[in-house]
Amino acid sequence: MMNKISEESKVQSAGHLLKEARLAQSLTLEGVSKQLRINTRYLIHLEEDQENFTFDVYTLGFLRSYAKYLNLDDDDIILKFKAQMGSLLPTHVPFPAPLPGKGMPSFRILVLSFLALVVFSMGWHWYGSNPLSSLHKKKEWVEAIPGLPMQSQPLFPSQDLILASESLPAVSTVNEDPQLLEQYLSKVDTFASPPPVILKALEETWVEVKDKEGNIILQRLFKPGEIHEFKTPENLFLKAGNVRGVSLIYGEKTHTFLKSPGGVVRSHISLDPKKWVEESSERQ
Repeated sequence: MMNKISEESKVQSAGHLLKEARLAQSLTLEGVSKQLRINTRYLIHLEEDQENFTFDVYTLGFLRSYAKYLNLDDDDIILKFKAQMGSLLPTHVPFPAPLPGKGMPSFRILVLSFLALVVFSMGWHWYGSNPLSSLHKKKEWVEAIPGLPMQSQPLFPSQDLILASESLPAVSTVNEDPQLLEQYLSKVDTFASPPPVILKALEETWVEVKDKEGNIILQRLFKPGEIHEFKTPENLFLKAGNVRGVSLIYGEKTHTFLKSPGGVVRSHISLDPKKWVEESSERQ
């Protein structure tokens, strides 16, 4: 009987050969499905040569397993199946073509897009070249950072500084006239940072400097000729074991305590140059 099936297989389809071999062996679809673990509906599709059957690797695998289970030539069955599916597949697969007039945007859309790009570019250029907006943006960015100390100096120069700078002569003129150069330097020095207060030891003396809260800033024995600078002396106070051995220097002014008796201890001497300079002028 198997020879008879082989002779007729040349003209029969792959599905017909599978079904005929199964019936010849008195096998049911349910039994084959249970043995091969292939869905019964799938086996029916294989036997009936369904035209809408998916031609993929899984189908070929099921087909080969089914043919081997029925003792058929699996390669021959697969070749027949491919030949059948090849005749059913379309030779040309149509691709959708774009509708006429839909490939490019309209002229109106192109013009509007170009105008929007021009307006955006002009606004960006103006914003980047405007120093006022850049400064405000920097200030807002700094204020938005938590824990960042605020800037002590103003963003814009004061009116007095602007007027003073306008009153200064041109640099080229200053270089030619020595008198103008001296005038220029004197006005520039007016706006320079104030000089520090310098504590100088004239004799050996013990020195202690505290701030207004009582925190000790400096405390040690000074030898003659030793100095110490205080850049922010406004809230500092001096205590000296030998006040005659101490002199305070602020710019071109010097404040001494030579009239005090030797070895005298004095405390709470303000290092604020305004206070001790005024005190010195009153004594004179």
